[in-house]
Amino acid sequence: GDAKAPRVRVASYNVLAATHGIGGNFPLAAPAALNWHNRRERLVSELATYNADVIALQDVDNYREWWQPHMIRIGYDGCFAPRTDEPRVGVAVFYRRGTLRLVRSEGFTLADPPALQGRRKLGRR
Repeated sequence: GDAKAPRVRVASYNVLAATHGIGGNFPLAAPAALNWHNRRERLVSELATYNADVIALQDVDNYREWWQPHMIRIGYDGCFAPRTDEPRVGVAVFYRRGTLRLVRSEGFTLADPPALQGRRKLGRR
């Protein structure tokens, strides 16, 4: 018989960077709903319910201060790639510790031609 291929459950979530939830960027949202301190624990709790092997987050800031330690607490390791135009904000990929392991990590911008992708460090242009 055919052996079943291993399955990997992936979740993707835009967490709205704390710095983007201020300054009137979302005039129809209640200010309390945008407050970083009000929503950060809820975000981690929500992500934990997905039971994903890989969690890809967009619009991440506070990576080292918040995301990394709290995702470690719920069983994930990860890495962060900053935006070229706003280095404190970027994307993070977390993987379930014990199920997957990081072999290599490279960053590229989608604006790079395919021949250059992964061949330069991310940073300001």
